[in-house]
Amino acid sequence: MLNSVALSNLVLITNYSDIPIRNFFVDEQGTIQIASTRYAKTLKYLKEHFRTSVTNKSNEKVKKAVSDSLRELEKNYNYQELLFYSKKVAAFLEVPKDNPLIKSLEVVLKTSTLFQNIKRWTYSKQEEKKIDFSEMPLHKENPTGIVARIKARILNRESLTYYRTPKAGTGNRGTEALAIFVETQAKRIMRFMSFGFYGKYFSRSETEKDLYAVAKDISENFNVSQEDMKIQYIGHATVLIQIKRKNEVFNLLVDPMFYDLNPFLYPRKTKPACTIGQLPRIDAVYISHDHLDHCDDRTLREIKRYNPVIIVPEGNGSLFRSMGLSNVEELKWGQTISFDFSKNEKPIEMTAVPSDHWSSRKGIDTMTACCNGMVVDNRVYISGDTAKLPEEVVKKIHYCFPYLQVNIEPGGPNRSRSLMKATHQSFIESLRAYLEGVSEIAKNMGKTLDNLHEDYWPTLMLYHHNCFELGIDRFNEAHILSEHLLINAADRLKIKDDGKRIEIARKNISAYKEKMPDFMKREIENEDSIFEKFGPGAIVKALEHVSMPKVGEVLSFSSQKNHSAVAALFA
Repeated sequence: MLNSVALSNLVLITNYSDIPIRNFFVDEQGTIQIASTRYAKTLKYLKEHFRTSVTNKSNEKVKKAVSDSLRELEKNYNYQELLFYSKKVAAFLEVPKDNPLIKSLEVVLKTSTLFQNIKRWTYSKQEEKKIDFSEMPLHKENPTGIVARIKARILNRESLTYYRTPKAGTGNRGTEALAIFVETQAKRIMRFMSFGFYGKYFSRSETEKDLYAVAKDISENFNVSQEDMKIQYIGHATVLIQIKRKNEVFNLLVDPMFYDLNPFLYPRKTKPACTIGQLPRIDAVYISHDHLDHCDDRTLREIKRYNPVIIVPEGNGSLFRSMGLSNVEELKWGQTISFDFSKNEKPIEMTAVPSDHWSSRKGIDTMTACCNGMVVDNRVYISGDTAKLPEEVVKKIHYCFPYLQVNIEPGGPNRSRSLMKATHQSFIESLRAYLEGVSEIAKNMGKTLDNLHEDYWPTLMLYHHNCFELGIDRFNEAHILSEHLLINAADRLKIKDDGKRIEIARKNISAYKEKMPDFMKREIENEDSIFEKFGPGAIVKALEHVSMPKVGEVLSFSSQKNHSAVAALFA
């Protein structure tokens, strides 16, 4: 147990936050010492002014140190956001609740390098589980030849390994990236030349309330109490997943991107839900692939303060270590990383699953790393950027992980499908994949989608949209398409307006009447086939479980749904 001397010294450490963790140790008396001659002056200050008199509650120097530390912290952090950590910090350090330094300590420990390196768990990477993804094999090739040798030398590697999926072809996706760039910039130029009347990203009627779900006290978004899992949409493909284990909360950050993709060519259209400094302690970061809009260098370097485990696709380890990140773990399809809190608690497992996309960081390193989806704690499936996976693979994922509560899949891009189809799901393709997965559970239970109880339908959470203007998509296109699907399904079922949901959908569609011919031309094939395969009744039921969160919106989940019947099938 740390004594009051150590507590006071912790307060003072915030004034020297640039001191690395390796320069500290705790002596036999529980006092934090500085173990570097470089900081001898700091150590001398601590010894001279606090070693003998810190236990006196009325000591003015202690009060001044606390006051100065808080004042410094308030310049860079939202103090109110951090208050709810006090009880957890006190319990962790076994500090009496009436200790006068607790109120300052909660802020100090939340923001100091020292606290971020105190781990409450151990993790291990396990051998590949017996999950056969042979329907979509990941091919690794070691090419020879002058081009491969030149690329390897430029990338400072002895050799290159190319990762290919059946749809990858030659692995050169530069045409797609170039087309997105041309479409985006042409649209922006035309909008500028027409004084904002052409190709708008937002409509005139869209306000802050349409874009953001702003909490009065953002700290409550990160406070997992009644529920046992929270998922917050930060923006684009960045999601914060919080899973509770008794008195501990595991915080996983997905594909972190908090800044502009490019301030001139690809600026953010919506700001992130919070700043990096406002995040809770991050235990792990999951990177689906190495594109800039999914793993931003500046963001990752700032996240280093939390010293998380960085979980990346196979082939990406050297890239992230070059950013100064430690604890980098590479996963291939079917491989699992496990976080253990205690012997009495079930570990949190994360398993890599297939994603049909392409990697490239510098333009010349195309397909030199894998692309991963991820299943978290057998409850959350994150597709990552992906083309529509073969139905056999989708069903395999849902068969191997029968307790899924949330599917996180792309809400776009929705246009230029002839070009984007090979690398990205549209909203309707995400809905199709979702229905394929749910139909696997229904089939194993001897039911159909129409009579499957709603407890067995996961939530389909859409992401990867409504942040960057990429191509010719506009804001909220997935929402418009879902309303169109609902009306189409209602017409096929001959459901009359009930004054509620369908009537609202018709009003929303009428507001975008001029857009609909374009939508219908580009998506009519998908719509017809999805109705033919699953039926309009299943489409209506699926749309009831679709969530298109605003930036900052939180999805909360209580205890596990009752999947005992499903569990019996996979015992």
